[in-house]
Amino acid sequence: MSLVLDDDYPLVLSLIAKSAYDALLERARLDPQTAGEIALAISENVRTNLGGGVPVYIPKGHYWAASKRHREIWDKFNGHNYEALAREYDMTVQMVRRIIERLRGAEMERRQRGLFGEG
Repeated sequence: MSLVLDDDYPLVLSLIAKSAYDALLERARLDPQTAGEIALAISENVRTNLGGGVPVYIPKGHYWAASKRHREIWDKFNGHNYEALAREYDMTVQMVRRIIERLRGAEMERRQRGLFGEG
């Protein structure tokens, strides 16, 4: 492993560097030395831009992940594939139907706003 951090490097920044390092190895398939250098640069960028004692809350992003998944389901929906989508996304058919109904309503609302010069 080529991510070497001092023992007194702040814990939050160490976690950021480790997360970046893992992603660079796995997704970008960089060599460990380069991944370590970039990961440290990322954590240092966070330190210099967000540091200074300002508390920063980092959300887990459950809502964002769910809405992204819901959008994928909507994009794959063909009018008849509730069961296939339920299997693919490990959901019940009823859950998929609710997602489709909610996104269909949002889509209709978005389109109708444009009809009357609003929005």
